[in-house]
Amino acid sequence: MTAVIDVRDAHVVHKARGAGLFTRARVHALTGADFSVAAGETVGVVGESGCGKSTLAKVLVGIQRPVPGTVAFRGRELWAMPGAERRATVGTGIVRRMSDRVITMYLGRIVEETPADRVTDAARHPYTRALFSATPGLLDPLDPIPLTGPVPSATRPPSGCPFRTRCWKADAVCAGSMPDFSAASRPGHRYRCHHPVEEDRPTRDLARQSLLQEP
Repeated sequence: MTAVIDVRDAHVVHKARGAGLFTRARVHALTGADFSVAAGETVGVVGESGCGKSTLAKVLVGIQRPVPGTVAFRGRELWAMPGAERRATVGTGIVRRMSDRVITMYLGRIVEETPADRVTDAARHPYTRALFSATPGLLDPLDPIPLTGPVPSATRPPSGCPFRTRCWKADAVCAGSMPDFSAASRPGHRYRCHHPVEEDRPTRDLARQSLLQEP
């Protein structure tokens, strides 16, 4: 399908609040965002506060320019458009509708893209599973997967996978590098994790596993 919006390697870095004139503290608000939205498709973005959702939204509607990175709208570079046209042709109504696909963000990075009908029990990234385990369910309630500790600072993100400091599956490999995207069995589903959750493993089992592996 033809992409309406195409984002490629978008980065946004801000000067940290309270940083002095000679300090180099920077907030990595968005790191290497790379995805497309097709005509007629709606995409939901999930993550805790500070994960980069607001920054990504600003990039998509032409308020925040990524440096480096590109954003194209119907094949045209967004920031090559005149300001008035940029504001008139791109809107935020997409976020008000039900989603076809869910993007999970953590500390400014996209860590998974999942078809919406598979996100609850087929997501491969541990963080996605933890987020949706905390969603109340009246007919089939789940024990939430506990996430210990706060989201790390975006001014000094952890090495490797940024989620490793809170993940029950993390090891030295996770500290060494941020994995590239891997494709799941279903088209349109990709994730970045060295130790992904087994496909179609019930989230209920993961809650028990994470409790057993807590220090």
